[in-house]
Amino acid sequence: MKKAIICLLALAFCGVNGFAQRGDLVPLKATYYTAEEGMMMLQDDFTYDEYEFYLMEKFTTIEDVVGHWVNYARETYEYEFDENPVSILTEHWDGYEEGEWVNDQLATLSYIDVGMESKVKEKLVKTWQNDAWTNLHWYFYDYEPIHTIMIKDWIGTQWENHLLYTIEENGDETVVLVQYWQGGAWQNMEKHTYHYDSNHYLKDITKMLFVGGAWAPTQTKTVTYTNDEQGNTLNAICESNYGGLYEQNTDIEIFFGEGKSILYPHIKEINVQYFDVTHVAENTVEPQFTLYPNPAKDRFTVQGADFQKAEVYNLSGQKVLESNAPEIQFNNMAAGAYLVKVFRSNGLVETHKLMH
Repeated sequence: MKKAIICLLALAFCGVNGFAQRGDLVPLKATYYTAEEGMMMLQDDFTYDEYEFYLMEKFTTIEDVVGHWVNYARETYEYEFDENPVSILTEHWDGYEEGEWVNDQLATLSYIDVGMESKVKEKLVKTWQNDAWTNLHWYFYDYEPIHTIMIKDWIGTQWENHLLYTIEENGDETVVLVQYWQGGAWQNMEKHTYHYDSNHYLKDITKMLFVGGAWAPTQTKTVTYTNDEQGNTLNAICESNYGGLYEQNTDIEIFFGEGKSILYPHIKEINVQYFDVTHVAENTVEPQFTLYPNPAKDRFTVQGADFQKAEVYNLSGQKVLESNAPEIQFNNMAAGAYLVKVFRSNGLVETHKLMH
């Protein structure tokens, strides 16, 4: 099952799979324009767990009319015993430079084993109203025999059926039928057809509406990607045709691990910077260097031939130290986890995790 369709439909959007993780790269920053904000520029910074590199926080700032970056929103992820998040708290910033974080939505998730994979079983979304959490949406996932996602909405004092997504795949084509609940039965609403290239990147989407008892095409989208040498998308632009009216916006998604993703709705264009969190050399099969001691107290040594220099980064992606010598002092740096990039004279680079 293509991850883009699974993850985005879980949020009841139609999306773009342009950011599938290759190797052990994770998104560090994402800069984008959103149609919802009048084409204003926003930027996300990602923070990861210092041991397993699970996503812990997505922090969003927005550029105001005078070019200042101010707080906008943040998402906080919590985990239990494995890599699947069990709760996602969304907050928005109330105020300008002086303000406070205010609760927005809270999603709680449960999982089920499907074959050898752990997949979402249910997701309950609540919204913050009158200083309390209030039910909003409830998602139910079924994977066999056909993958479906049913969404219920909280109406007054009870849950009521709202939308049903039925997902079918045939090679590089995926068809998603969207139905709404009316008169005690599911009624046809929309049909989305996705086509993918040989790398499983989305090429185009055709959207059809059910009108007068028949399907009528209403919209097409074509996605253009710019990728690095490893296949990670650095830039994505979507051109849409709504009945002859052309515009550039869609729903785009970044993946930060198997089965986990970040959704960007109504985006015109997005640019992503990645960060390598692997212990293994980026351009070689076997690592050439070791760090000792690890954990380190005051200093550590990079051991290995053809050492050129080392750069030390914190988990926010900031370079905090650089050395042309293999013996490196911490210089009163805070305790925690760091990533050390070791460069060779031939241009090859290794990334190692170091505890201080």
